[in-house]
Amino acid sequence: MKYYIVDTHALVWRLLQSKKLSIKANKAFTEGIEGKTSLIIPAIVLLEVMSVLEKYGMEDRFLEILDDIERTPMYEICSINIEVLRETAKIKDIEELHDRVIVAIARMKNAAIITKDREIRNVYPKTIW
Repeated sequence: MKYYIVDTHALVWRLLQSKKLSIKANKAFTEGIEGKTSLIIPAIVLLEVMSVLEKYGMEDRFLEILDDIERTPMYEICSINIEVLRETAKIKDIEELHDRVIVAIARMKNAAIITKDREIRNVYPKTIW
């Protein structure tokens, strides 16, 4: 099966049905809905979503989002385990820890990352935006 790793902005914009989500990113999500791919959400992305919602006084929405993700079969949550930590420790050319975890998971799954993040796109060649 083909995998896509979902970055924070892509997930939030997909959930909000925002026009900020690129055509290519939307297509990747659609492939997941159609069962052609698996969309992997790193647990650290969900923590970032929680942090953003708290920042804007919308923390009550977080549990709703988790429920939506849990009910949607196209999403798979990837926890941070020892293998992810080992791979993350190898990444030295990305400053943001959250982004290093996302790239580590993508490397482990040999997957493309759905992201607008320029730093990730400059370091990891398999991105969609």
